[in-house]
Amino acid sequence: MRLWIAILFTAGLAVGCGLVLAFTGVSVFGLMVVGTSVWAGVDSEKHRLRKYQSGISYGPVVLGILCAVFWIVGFPWYLSMRYKIRTGAARLRPEFEPWDMASGQMSPKGLVQPWQGRKI
Repeated sequence: MRLWIAILFTAGLAVGCGLVLAFTGVSVFGLMVVGTSVWAGVDSEKHRLRKYQSGISYGPVVLGILCAVFWIVGFPWYLSMRYKIRTGAARLRPEFEPWDMASGQMSPKGLVQPWQGRKI
């Protein structure tokens, strides 16, 4: 989702929890925060969030904890980053960018030497 849609979605979830509390007297906000945070952590591993440039590019456990603690900011941020990854608009971190041997570009390990490690 785009950022503004993710913010509206998150606010809608919070309002929905408030309505459930008002009508039934049962607070489901904590359960919703934990559920969405666990989902964000599991889903981030599926989409390989760590490979992309973002302030929220962490492993699934750290991302789940950060989303749980800072839910009102972290969850919409994750949703918008997920949207960028799925649409191809997210930028890879430099260590994960593909490189082309034919272009004369250096590999992440240095100069490309095809004979390296073998006897000539």
